[in-house]
Order: sequence, then C-alpha cells, then structure tokens
Amino acid sequence: MQDRTRELEAERASLQQALDELSAMSTTVARLTTPIIPISAGVVVVPIIGSLDANRLERMQVDMLEQVAVQRAHTVIIDVTGLDRLDASMASSFTQGLEALMLLGARPILVGVHPDIAQHLVLSDIDLHTLETLPDLQAAVMQTIQRSRR
Repeated sequence: MQDRTRELEAERASLQQALDELSAMSTTVARLTTPIIPISAGVVVVPIIGSLDANRLERMQVDMLEQVAVQRAHTVIIDVTGLDRLDASMASSFTQGLEALMLLGARPILVGVHPDIAQHLVLSDIDLHTLETLPDLQAAVMQTIQRSRR
C-alpha cells in the first residue's frame, strides 16, 4: 500500500511539473503571438494575427499598458490586418483596452480594419470619434513621422 502511495505521489509530482512547464510555454507563446514592437521613441506597433480569445486579449492588453508606461509611448499603432475575426464580446473588451491606452496618455491608431471588424466595433460602446483609424501600417507610420517633425 505504501509503495502504491509513493508511485501515485511521484506521478502527481510529474504531472504537476508538466502542467507548470505547459503554463510557462503558453505564456511565452501568447507573448510571441502578439508582440509589442518599438519603432521609434514613443511609438510602438502591435500587430494582431489570428483570432482573439479572452485570455489572449487580456494578456495583450496588460502587455500593451505595461509597455506604454515603460517606454513612455505616446502612440500605439494597432494593426488588425491579420485579425481573423472579432466577435461582439471581444470587440467590447478590445475597445476597453483602447480606452485604457488613452487614459495613460497614449494615442491608439487602429489600422487594417476590415468590414467584419468595423461592424463589431460600431456595435460596441466606444465613442468612435475619439478613435483614430488609418487604412494600413504604412499610413500610420508616415503620419506619426510627420507629427513628430512638427
């Protein structure tokens, strides 16, 4: 009986270690799938590729807010060109993240919006008059450069 207990305890410890490793890998993958890329002083780009679930969106928003503070970013270009879809519940959470950026003094610029995402953003509760959008990343970078020269 005691041998069986030791075997089960060893198996439990092994499974716990595997879970811990999987959790660490999952965190790493989440950060790699939504990088925050500084492109100049005070400007970062966040390309979003694939789909957003609640966990990935939350991790992305936490990382974005931390990086805005650390890098003293005044502009965050969020490129959703590669975003597969954004359902209504994710659109609401997504726009809350944009509002949080504004509260930190950063100006979010949303680029690459396609019709499906536009429709869900319109249905969310954000005041779209305060959200700057541009057709693509190139336009946002050019505009940011022009503003910094003024």
